[in-house]
Amino acid sequence: MKLDGWIERFCEQFNTKILDYLYKFNEYGSKAEIEWNDISLDDKVQITEKLVNAVQAGLLAPEEVREYVINAFYLKKDDNAYNQMKKDKEKAMRVESEVKANSQNGMQGKKEKVTNTNKKSKKEDSED
Repeated sequence: MKLDGWIERFCEQFNTKILDYLYKFNEYGSKAEIEWNDISLDDKVQITEKLVNAVQAGLLAPEEVREYVINAFYLKKDDNAYNQMKKDKEKAMRVESEVKANSQNGMQGKKEKVTNTNKKSKKEDSED
């Protein structure tokens, strides 16, 4: 028997032997029924890779994916470490952009110095 068959059989038994009696004795307004969705055997690593790709593509925020990964791999959640990592990453990105901006400004200054030096050289050549 396939897994789907076992689950279907379990749901039928649970519905008739437990939920029907709860309905009868507790006088609920309607009968409860347990249902099972399709069972898939997707690998956790493959799903995680798909989620990471979705984050990199800008389709999901990292925070949306974080809970799934923590639960799927039975990881211990440490919000303090996560928040510190985010702060460190933001700081590194700021420093990187400042370095990039400063290097671009430095290159601009060098171009101006070269241009000024060339003008002086031409001026001195014309005086001779």
